[in-house]
Amino acid sequence: FYLHTDVNKVTAEDSISELEQKQAELKKKSEEYQKILDETNDEIAKTKEYQKSLLGKVQTVNEEIVVSQEKINELDKKIQSKTKKINQLNKDIEDRTNTLRKRIKTIYMSGDVSSLEIILGAKDFSDFLDKVELVRNVSNYDEKLINDIESDMDAVKAEKKELQSDKKDQEK
Repeated sequence: FYLHTDVNKVTAEDSISELEQKQAELKKKSEEYQKILDETNDEIAKTKEYQKSLLGKVQTVNEEIVVSQEKINELDKKIQSKTKKINQLNKDIEDRTNTLRKRIKTIYMSGDVSSLEIILGAKDFSDFLDKVELVRNVSNYDEKLINDIESDMDAVKAEKKELQSDKKDQEK
C-alpha cells in the first residue's frame, strides 16, 4: 500500500488541469484503498465469527465430555452395585445348596423313611398330630429351600444380563 511519490508532488507551475488530474488519480487511489479496507474488514469479521463458532464448538465438546464422564461414573457405580448383588446371590445359592445337600445326605443316611412311616410310628393321637405337623414343616422347608435357590439363580441371570448391558453402555 505505497503511494507513488510523483503523484504526491505538487508544484506551483502545475496547471489546474494537471492538479485536477492528480486529484482524480488520488481519489481513485483512495477508493481502491477503501475497497481493500472494506474487503479486509469483511475478512476480519468472518475470521472473528469463525473464531467465535470454534470456541462455541470447543465449549460444547467439553460439556459433552463432562456429561459422558458423569454417565461413566454412574454406570461404574451401577456395575459395582450389581456385581456386589450377584456375589451375594451366589453366596446365598451356595449356602442354600449346601443346606439342601446336608438334608438329602441325612435323609439318605437314615434310610428311606417315608413320611407315612413317620406318621404311623406315632404312640398316641397327640404324637400323631405332632408328627403330621413335623412332616409338613420339613416338606415345606425343603420346598421353600428349593424355590429360594431357583429364585436366586433366576435373579443372578437377570442381574448378569443387566450387568452386561451396563458394561456395553459404559464402553459406548
